[in-house]
Amino acid sequence: FTRYQYLQNNLVLADAGEVSVPIGTNDKITRLSVTISAQNGTTNNKANVIPDNVSAIELVDGSNVILSATGKELAGILAGRMNTFPNMVVSELPSVTQSYTWLIDFGRWYNDPNVGLDASRFKNLQLRIIWNLATIRATGATGFVSGTGRLSVIAHIVEGGSDYGAYLGIKRHALFTTAASGEASIDLPTDKTVR
Repeated sequence: FTRYQYLQNNLVLADAGEVSVPIGTNDKITRLSVTISAQNGTTNNKANVIPDNVSAIELVDGSNVILSATGKELAGILAGRMNTFPNMVVSELPSVTQSYTWLIDFGRWYNDPNVGLDASRFKNLQLRIIWNLATIRATGATGFVSGTGRLSVIAHIVEGGSDYGAYLGIKRHALFTTAASGEASIDLPTDKTVR
């Protein structure tokens, strides 16, 4: 069965900054749920959604990077993997609290019995998030309201079952600018299986 452990519950966020959330468990994790919310201004908040304001979501163990993507990249990757969008509130209406939840699975599916993140194999596992609520527009009446950012992180922990032999990570291996014509070769790492 699965139990849920809050790693952060409704943590108040500054309008911009970086926070590190220690993964305070040595259990087997099948999913991390990361939710960020903020309230729209009293006039509106046009074309400004939470993933646009998150410049990095990373899961690291020292120099070992397990997950690294922007909020938009991770939203697209996870929606493609799940074939649906997670729970979210996206609105431009005045004073509505927008929220977005990234459901980060470390297995091929939720509660995969063979593939997932075994936190006991890491020394200092941390989730790092970098955000700026004023990325699209300044905080205030036509953006997000200053001081309304919140963060919740839940670890979905598998009780019992077999040990995980591997985990699925997400990271960018290369970034390039397209041209009118030509080719771009990208060398991928050979020490891990890459899809």
